[in-house]
Amino acid sequence: MPHYLALFLCFLFSFFVYWIDSKRDKEVSPALWLTVLWMMLVASRSLGKWLNPIGDYDIDTMGSPGSLYDKIFDSVLMIAGLLVLFQKKSASFSKIFSDNIWLFVFYFYMGFSIFWAESTDISFKRWIRTFGNLIMVLIVLTESNPLEAISKLFRRCFILLISLSVVLIRYFPNIGKQQSKHGLPDMWIGVSTHKNTLAQLLLIAGLYFLWDLIKNRSEGYSKLNIFYLIMIAYLLNGGGYSRSATCIILIVITVIIFVYLQRFRNNSFFIWKPVVGLVLLLFFISFLDMTLFNKVFYHSILNIYGKSETLTGRTDLWETLIPLGMKHPILGAGFGDFWNINEIYLKQIFSWGPGQSHNGYIDIFLNLGIMGLVLFAMVVFSAIKGALKQCLIDFDFGTIRITFLIVTLIHNYTESGFTRPIHLIWFTFLLFAVNVNHVNLPKSNLDIKKIA
Repeated sequence: MPHYLALFLCFLFSFFVYWIDSKRDKEVSPALWLTVLWMMLVASRSLGKWLNPIGDYDIDTMGSPGSLYDKIFDSVLMIAGLLVLFQKKSASFSKIFSDNIWLFVFYFYMGFSIFWAESTDISFKRWIRTFGNLIMVLIVLTESNPLEAISKLFRRCFILLISLSVVLIRYFPNIGKQQSKHGLPDMWIGVSTHKNTLAQLLLIAGLYFLWDLIKNRSEGYSKLNIFYLIMIAYLLNGGGYSRSATCIILIVITVIIFVYLQRFRNNSFFIWKPVVGLVLLLFFISFLDMTLFNKVFYHSILNIYGKSETLTGRTDLWETLIPLGMKHPILGAGFGDFWNINEIYLKQIFSWGPGQSHNGYIDIFLNLGIMGLVLFAMVVFSAIKGALKQCLIDFDFGTIRITFLIVTLIHNYTESGFTRPIHLIWFTFLLFAVNVNHVNLPKSNLDIKKIA
């Protein structure tokens, strides 16, 4: 009974916070709840797994992401989302398309690659689901105040998911923890399905609450941000085995970057200099470390992380995957099809049974080839360029876009989130990659073409 009382109090407290938070609503339409529901499942677990949280998750069973429940629910949300977009008067779709041409070309290429995939039907279903992410992102970004809509989206999702994770871990270990296969302490998974996906939730939520705390530190309800940051810090510790050092370090790095960018608030035209400089510095250090210093910096960072030089077997996996990808280097195996073809073979080699490469860029190469990587690079370039321009129009929106873009780009070095149908990192990347300078934002007298 105390367990269910804790669960009841968790929901009661979350709804109380929703009520308090409703006073902060600024030009946000009720349609945003469609994206809230979508993101809650993206950031936690599928509807089927919620309905059967301790069952087996085979394909097309109730507990699978591809279960009938999920297909119906996703379809309803996507259809409702399309209807909302078509009815929005503020949305200039021709302008959205022209400002994000590389993103739409990349999505078209993902869909077109289905034709050379061996499992065409599975690849098509995955493409439809990842297209659903784009629909939900456009609902948010075509609001009259996109930055407020993003803030409200994150807040509505994380207020419930963070507190619910604590309750599930503490009082419902059969749901909130995953039994270890190697005699180690059980992994904390909370509302997610693995410690890594819980870490991704904590990463995005932690950065959001820190950003909101800095932005609204003079207001009374900022104390709620501190409360949720304490819960996030508790979950990040993860009982030892589940501790996410990667997530903690990435939060520290990105907060430093965000705070540093605030120096350019009164001279936002020059903000492109530290951003470009940071990217070039990272490439320069990586090049020197690989060619002259025999990975001295690389090994030092891994020691700080408490990781092995193989990144817990990741580099061994990469060395196996690249030759397999070179069988179709230009166009790839087809969207999402590489793992359909090679998953059984790879599970025979690696006892831990990889289902993805733990590197978003390698997964793009495996499924979409060099062509996919080139197109994705253009998407990234367009997103960063758009974020820099937006700093001249809306400095807060522009800098938070740059910060979250950097987070997702770095995170995909050791985890695979790009292009995956239901994945928080890919959803977050899209949310900050889409350019929406034209959507009811305040005009600026500055010539934004100067940095084009």
